[in-house]
Amino acid sequence: MNLQEVANRLSGLRNEKKMTPLQLSKLIEVDYTEIEKWEAGERYPDVDKLPLLASAFDVSIDYLLMGETEKTQRVFVGPPYSIYSYGRVLKYGIIDKVNQDYLTKGWHVVHSHITPSGDGEECLLLVLEK
Repeated sequence: MNLQEVANRLSGLRNEKKMTPLQLSKLIEVDYTEIEKWEAGERYPDVDKLPLLASAFDVSIDYLLMGETEKTQRVFVGPPYSIYSYGRVLKYGIIDKVNQDYLTKGWHVVHSHITPSGDGEECLLLVLEK
């Protein structure tokens, strides 16, 4: 993940939707200055906002963070006991899903990060690559 590429992608997607930073901030419930920081390449969006951003732009979380890549990648975001993948909530946890469906089939973890979400719970971000 390249911070400036993510920033450019977010800005481009927002402009394609003809939205202002203020409109987007109301849609995903963050202060508009956060949108400006993301688009300026000052920081990544909060992990718990990725599913909302993906939904707002009708793209996958993979696309938001990675764009078009030659390698096959999957991005998982959510509390360790449940999972968001492409904006959908699945029944079992991230760790179970990754172990069962990916790590046994040649995938490997290229990035992982745990951060507190807005509600004080832990949120896990995993990027896998094959």
